[in-house]
Amino acid sequence: KSAISSTLTPSMARIADRDRVVELRGLSTQAAFEVGGRYGNIVTSSRAATVHKGWRAVAVDGRALQPSEVPAALAAAQQRSKYTVTFRMGEQAAQDEDPVPPPPSPPASAAVAEAELLRRREAEEAEEEDRRRKQQREAEAAAAAASAAAASTAAAAAAAAAAAEEEEARRRKREAEEAERAKLAAQRASAKAAEEERKRRQREEDE
Repeated sequence: KSAISSTLTPSMARIADRDRVVELRGLSTQAAFEVGGRYGNIVTSSRAATVHKGWRAVAVDGRALQPSEVPAALAAAQQRSKYTVTFRMGEQAAQDEDPVPPPPSPPASAAVAEAELLRRREAEEAEEEDRRRKQQREAEAAAAAASAAAASTAAAAAAAAAAAEEEEARRRKREAEEAERAKLAAQRASAKAAEEERKRRQREEDE
């Protein structure tokens, strides 16, 4: 063990030949760490202070895994709020670690997170579209109500104007009829006065 530990980094030496269980938080757009290497279970990069590059993941949530099973198990565990990963470092891990690991392919967790982000974005866009359509329907309904109210007001004004015009026509007719009656009465009075004057003169001539 001492010979192996002397060839390892301090972070690897801390768990040399023994297991180390680390609790991590999931539900993040970025995985806490990424795995790769020759067997697919070596930590190639880490964003968590409790996990170090070079450690070998051997179990997730207490379930022992084959190296090839680690990436998928991590991707599933990272969808939960909390999960644990068991790391181990020994001769096999020291041999497995690539001195310069190749650029890792996007881990399954990143693909899942990207799909979830896309789903949420589509849901938000659909919600925004529904909200916009609702606002448009409400605006159209308000415009229709305002138009109906305006039409009703215009109809009432037109009816009032027609009624006023009809009343004015009746008033003028009454005035014309009264003027005609007054004219006829004046003509009759004038004719009567003329007839009386004629009769008076006739009497005077007869006398």
